[in-house]
Amino acid sequence: MPNKMRFYRFFKYMLSCAHQNSTGSWTVNIEPSFCFRTPEAFCFAFYDQTHQYSRLNIEIQEMKKEIRIVTMPF
Repeated sequence: MPNKMRFYRFFKYMLSCAHQNSTGSWTVNIEPSFCFRTPEAFCFAFYDQTHQYSRLNIEIQEMKKEIRIVTMPF
């Protein structure tokens, strides 16, 4: 059963693994969402210093009573 603690543990682990597989420091860009394609959706794209494409994407859609989060490439 999912809960907040399991989500935060998974989220922290995912960021840690992506950071270990990166080279150099990270930068974060806020970009339009690829999955949701709505005005209230956006994507956090994490880039490192050497790779052209993002190392981790976190797509977020805010709604009235919920927040949807999609992680890529996982």
